[in-house]
Amino acid sequence: MIYINGKFLSQKITGVQRFAIELIKEFLKLKVECLILCPKNISLYGIFEEDKILVIGNKTGTLWEQIDLPIYLNTRSKFTLLNLCNTAPIFIRDQVVTIHDVAFLRNPKWFSRAFSTWYGFLIPIIAKRAKKVITVSKFSKSEIIELLNVPEKKIHVVYNSVSSLHSKSDDPSDLGYGKFFLFVGSMDPRKNVSVLIKSFNNANIANVKLILVGRFNNNFGNSQLSINDDIIRLTEVDDVMLSQLYSKAIAFIYPSLYEGFGLPLVEAMSYGCPVISSNSTCLPEVCGDAALYFDPNDSNELMYQMVKICAEEKLRKDLIEKGYNRIQKFSWHTSAMGLKNILTLPEL
Repeated sequence: MIYINGKFLSQKITGVQRFAIELIKEFLKLKVECLILCPKNISLYGIFEEDKILVIGNKTGTLWEQIDLPIYLNTRSKFTLLNLCNTAPIFIRDQVVTIHDVAFLRNPKWFSRAFSTWYGFLIPIIAKRAKKVITVSKFSKSEIIELLNVPEKKIHVVYNSVSSLHSKSDDPSDLGYGKFFLFVGSMDPRKNVSVLIKSFNNANIANVKLILVGRFNNNFGNSQLSINDDIIRLTEVDDVMLSQLYSKAIAFIYPSLYEGFGLPLVEAMSYGCPVISSNSTCLPEVCGDAALYFDPNDSNELMYQMVKICAEEKLRKDLIEKGYNRIQKFSWHTSAMGLKNILTLPEL
């Protein structure tokens, strides 16, 4: 029997939670015998059929994961616990753990002290004890080998894929923002939004705005962002609105310093949005030839790419076509099949 750690159903949806949701949807279509174990404070209802969810215990959050979940599992026999969102119970050995990235080890200053301390304690333990480790890119696999000293043969790559947020709209006037660049992600330091803002302000492109979609996360260090009238911050955006933003942006810009995958990149490509991406970490692995790249520490290089994509319509069309071709590499069905095969591999 496969039990799935359902703590993510009590959290807001970011890239990590979306990975879990979409992968489990496809996993269930494969008719694998599994059950999602959840705390009592579920906030994401209606995603899975009720008979696939079991609420256990009285605690929430980390206490639920480290106490209630193991207590329940210790009454079971012949099970594997599947964890898809970085964390997992320390005292369970029959489990598979997903580690999306190890940025908290590469640069702890990007995170709050409490977050980096807890992850710095927890992740090495569960990575060592787990039967298998899943991650979301070859880059992250190399980081886990180097920084956590996990044997290569124990680590398996399961890519993110494109989530169907909403149907694409071809109406160019229904948002009311005019022409704009788009960023989607949390406003934490490693996303490097301050460089994006500096580049945008220095580019001074007439009648073009910058829309930032995302919210501050208390787990990350403070960012000082210089906002002006041409920069629009949207903190709460539903999937319909997000699909419209992707569809109508001049380009999607991702200035991140460190990523395990970078899910918004493939979402943007799926909506025909040209991509301008940092050349750091896994991002070239994800985008291939379907992006304009820049050094994330060079605001002038990003400014040049922003001006260039506004001036060259043929370049935009070429990037859109390459983006559509690139996303064919990623499939939730293929990833779910890969996950199923990983779970059935013999233990090392």
